[in-house]
Amino acid sequence: MEARFLALSRYNQMLVAGAYPDPYFVPLIPAFLRDAGAWRVGEQAGQILVQHAAFLTLETLEAALTAWVENYECRTANLMQGLAVDLLQSTAHLGPARAAALHDFVTKAQEIEGSGATGFYTYAALAAVLTGVQVGVPGGDLHVAQAHPGQAPKVIRQGWRR
Repeated sequence: MEARFLALSRYNQMLVAGAYPDPYFVPLIPAFLRDAGAWRVGEQAGQILVQHAAFLTLETLEAALTAWVENYECRTANLMQGLAVDLLQSTAHLGPARAAALHDFVTKAQEIEGSGATGFYTYAALAAVLTGVQVGVPGGDLHVAQAHPGQAPKVIRQGWRR
């Protein structure tokens, strides 16, 4: 069975991993992110990463984040902004170290986009949530309303009304 899976194209491997989340697929996810050649494929790889969040270690999270931020198709895909926040919330089992890894991801994205960049691809929503995590507000207690390009994200606490 494994030989048949490994003989599949990268895209078909992604389809299987997305349909059947399992620790077996975790080592493949950084390659899914690295090799994504289009925005929608990058978004699919990001969704697979979030689906497998419960199986991630700090090392696999860092490898996936590196592949993500270094791939233009992943970094600039529309859904990835929200998926980054979902990933923070879905990796609570990794403790505070996950916030440090995601902070490094945001910093690298901002460096790539340019110093002083305030655009959509600087992951401002994730940065806002990380600020809350760093001052002691658990990431799972926060939600971020998706912002449109050029608008600031709206961070709200769970249970609060807008």
